[in-house]
Amino acid sequence: LHLVGGYTDPDGSSLAITEHLIQLFGQISVEEKDDVNMSLKTCAVSCLNDNGFGAPIGRGLAVDIASGNVFLAAVDESLAGPAPNLRAARLWSAAHRTKLAVAHNQFCDKIIVTPFEFSTFKTLKTLLCLPDDVMLQYTSTSPDVEDDEFCNRVRSTLRFIRDHTPEDVFGPKRNQPVYY
Repeated sequence: LHLVGGYTDPDGSSLAITEHLIQLFGQISVEEKDDVNMSLKTCAVSCLNDNGFGAPIGRGLAVDIASGNVFLAAVDESLAGPAPNLRAARLWSAAHRTKLAVAHNQFCDKIIVTPFEFSTFKTLKTLLCLPDDVMLQYTSTSPDVEDDEFCNRVRSTLRFIRDHTPEDVFGPKRNQPVYY
């Protein structure tokens, strides 16, 4: 198990999330001990991932498949995978609050976007018009440390939600997964 994320944020939410995740993985390792063997290999979280100026050092990890070495990484937008706006639209829907969306499994060599409901909402047009500094305050849990493209990604996702319906994406009955 490799954990990276969070930083020393003013409200302490990174620490609370870190504690929750470590307890959760501990619980899973006990409950699933017959089927899952877990060991913590990397743990750069909360204050261990803070650059000393209240911002995270690492935001992502990559694994060298040949050697198994893990290193800090950022994914270029061109490599972020298919349908980033569709996948991000799930975060703006009620669907993301109910269960984890599985995008890949061992039985299929494709990325799967399972159907979910999304729709425009009252403040969407207003959000699209906000300047970056205001948008950050309303759309980010850590507005002071977001990367330079955060607002552009949010706007792109919001335009997708505005311009598409679930029927456009998942068929007339909204029940057809999309495969990439």
